[in-house]
Amino acid sequence: MKEDCAFYPLPFALALDGAWGTETLGRLRSASGETYFLPLGTLSPGEHRVLLQGPGPTARPCIELIGGDFEYLDGVELEPEQGGWRLRFRTQAAGELFLRVKVPGSTELTRIEMVAKEGVP
Repeated sequence: MKEDCAFYPLPFALALDGAWGTETLGRLRSASGETYFLPLGTLSPGEHRVLLQGPGPTARPCIELIGGDFEYLDGVELEPEQGGWRLRFRTQAAGELFLRVKVPGSTELTRIEMVAKEGVP
């Protein structure tokens, strides 16, 4: 019997891997093909950036940033980037985060990358 309400643990996280291509993203895509559920991993407090490639500048994805306790985080900024979109957000405390990305129509993500903060390796 399930004792705690939590997301199912996944054996990988974007924060550890740095970037994923179509093979990993395909495993994290819903059966409908419209939504991705992406484990970002445990992130430290501060500002974070994620690059999404695939959706063009007219195919704006819908983004939801979700904490490990199912809370939605506000303050997510989404800007067009060459070949995709740049996502920026700030966390107040360390914790596990997940990203839900809904792409319009038959558009698919081809790459996602966690970008290091400027001045930090």
